[in-house]
Amino acid sequence: MKPTVGHVFANRYGRPYKPAGLCSILKRHGGITRYQLRHTFAQTVSDSGDVPVEVLTRLMGHAYTKTTWPYFKAQDGPTV
Repeated sequence: MKPTVGHVFANRYGRPYKPAGLCSILKRHGGITRYQLRHTFAQTVSDSGDVPVEVLTRLMGHAYTKTTWPYFKAQDGPTV
């Protein structure tokens, strides 16, 4: 089966995990939360300096870049 496009976490059948299933897996692997994964992704991408704030805003699903700017401010602004 072809994996679902747009999902980071897919099961062995290529389908996205349901929120409860993903939470259960994360709990078994150290107790991290979906929010922590999302925050780490955003911070890692912004720290790379290779991705403009507008692109990360779209990747995060934010409606406004002002929502995404704090990830860049943590490193003294983006290198755009």
